[in-house]
Amino acid sequence: MHLDCHADQWLGLRENQEDCVLVETLIGKTGNPRYLLLVADGMGGHAAGEVASRLVVDDMLKSVKSANRDANIEPVLRKALQDANDILAAAIEENIDYSGMGTTLVAVVVDDKNVCWISVGDSLFYLVRDGQIRRLNEDHSMAGLVDQMAAAGKISQEEAASSSDRHVLRSVICGEDIPLIDVGFLEGGLQSGDRLIVASDGIETLDEKQITALSIASAGREASFLTQAILSSVKEVERRHQDNVSLIVGVFEDEMSKQGNWFSRLWSAISKR
Repeated sequence: MHLDCHADQWLGLRENQEDCVLVETLIGKTGNPRYLLLVADGMGGHAAGEVASRLVVDDMLKSVKSANRDANIEPVLRKALQDANDILAAAIEENIDYSGMGTTLVAVVVDDKNVCWISVGDSLFYLVRDGQIRRLNEDHSMAGLVDQMAAAGKISQEEAASSSDRHVLRSVICGEDIPLIDVGFLEGGLQSGDRLIVASDGIETLDEKQITALSIASAGREASFLTQAILSSVKEVERRHQDNVSLIVGVFEDEMSKQGNWFSRLWSAISKR
């Protein structure tokens, strides 16, 4: 099996890039590649947001790399998150300028067909399969609660969509107790053709239908193609106060499909000559 990964970022209309994104290829239980995908969206003054996101990503990577590759990945991710939170607490204690800094996190491990994740905050983890998109991780912002109020008729859909509370976070990594942590597994594992998208909330300039359409249009193409298509589409919106955008795209194929797609691209190139 093969996971083609590509990561990229855009500053948006912010002065600083407070997101941190990383893809690392490790060795899994069977000796095949194990992929670690990390996206963190930092917050805090005096450029502390970028410090928080980088500290957490670096420490998550260090913890996962040092873990026994035969260990179950869920407890590895839970311990890595706690260690990263402790590192953040120590940094805040040592530097008064870091007071109030924090970060969201989505950490995904793909080992063969198996997918496990841990997340805190409102950064997103999508699966696109057979032309359908599904968010895999929980949203720890107020948006979900506001939408529930609208569904119950307590407020209108328009009020829900325009609510200033939508992006208020209910959980974040900030060196203190973490109120909400989402840990999950993809039931049944990956299927050939699946696309994984891990992103900071700046991607929400596009709705899920638009992201799905871009994914469908990228069928048979490398992960880098879909990554650039998504970033280009975000830029084209020209949204006021556009946030940083960071994303990782992973395209999963079995070896037979991979060879077939390679042959199709080769034949297409020859036919155009």
